[in-house]
Amino acid sequence: MSETTELEDLSARRIDRRALVITTLIFSTLSVWMAIASKDFLEADAVTHYLARRFALEQPLHIVGVWSRPLCVLLYCIPSYFGGLIGTRFTSLALVLLTMLVTLRVARNMNIPRPALAAGFLLTSPLLFAHSFSELTEVPFALLLISAFWAYESKRFWLLALLTSMAPLGRPEGFGIIAIVAIALILHRRFIWLLILPLGLIAWSIAGWHVFGGPPYPWWEWLAMNWPYSADSMYGSGSAFKLIGVLPAVVGPIAFGLIWFGVWRVARDAFPSPIKRFFTHHETRNKLLLAIIPLGLLVAHSALWTFGKMASNGEPRYLLIVAPFWALLALVGVNALMRRTRFARPWLLVCLAGAIPVVANVVYPSFPIRQQADDRLAVAVVA
Repeated sequence: MSETTELEDLSARRIDRRALVITTLIFSTLSVWMAIASKDFLEADAVTHYLARRFALEQPLHIVGVWSRPLCVLLYCIPSYFGGLIGTRFTSLALVLLTMLVTLRVARNMNIPRPALAAGFLLTSPLLFAHSFSELTEVPFALLLISAFWAYESKRFWLLALLTSMAPLGRPEGFGIIAIVAIALILHRRFIWLLILPLGLIAWSIAGWHVFGGPPYPWWEWLAMNWPYSADSMYGSGSAFKLIGVLPAVVGPIAFGLIWFGVWRVARDAFPSPIKRFFTHHETRNKLLLAIIPLGLLVAHSALWTFGKMASNGEPRYLLIVAPFWALLALVGVNALMRRTRFARPWLLVCLAGAIPVVANVVYPSFPIRQQADDRLAVAVVA
């Protein structure tokens, strides 16, 4: 590396560090403001999740609840008990910032240039910002998923298995994650760690069986007996293109365009034999997984919504559980863009990505979240 290149690289790292600090401070300040100022919940499900966490220490049945999710309840129950709604929302912000740090670590470990930009694109995701002061399950699961990928990318297979064992305790997608990781461990011949994968489900079923007073069937049947989801969804079905249509609102229109540059780049780097390189080169496999994981989730949830299966109602927030992967693809995309053009100010794109939702909120105010008429009526009835 020439002296000029070294100086340019040092300058870029300084810019990235400064810009990331500013972006994080702005994001955190706005999130705290929205958490305090919002008088209502992002979705009706958020009320249920909050109540389960708030009273979990007094009523342990919420800890093992299939709807409330043990992983999420355990993460939130103490701040919810002592801090109430604000404590819950601040915990969501803390989890988003942890997700950002792990995403940054993954980008650095994979030697992707300008890794701080991934954190920037993550924090300018409009829907992730809304969930940074919500009570739903997507943010904890996103942190778990990117942490598991970091463990796989760095070949910490024991940690990968341990984190994956907790995935079904966070969201239903966790069962699919267990199946995928089991295949990965077999292909890597790490058979011993397969024994860890069912531990989370075993612990959940034992705890649930005891908390519910030892029902008249074996403990290993408890989870199946209490599983609320049916094969056919009560929400009906809809267009197969719904989720890809709302993806710009999830990740932001700027990142949405860069994501496809990123998909093209990781596929191009794997050619002429992507399948062979997927099974023989760990670094290539990691880059391909950056595209396979989020696109696979997009296809899976689109199929469930199209055919009306597994209680899917095509919610855009389902795509948030892979928010770090969308951000990493945008990072790969912006690097590809800079290679093919003379564009040298990628943080301008991050600034634009952050400004668009702010302008949209000025034109069509959605935040802070205000109480609707039926909410005000409910408050009056309670009073």
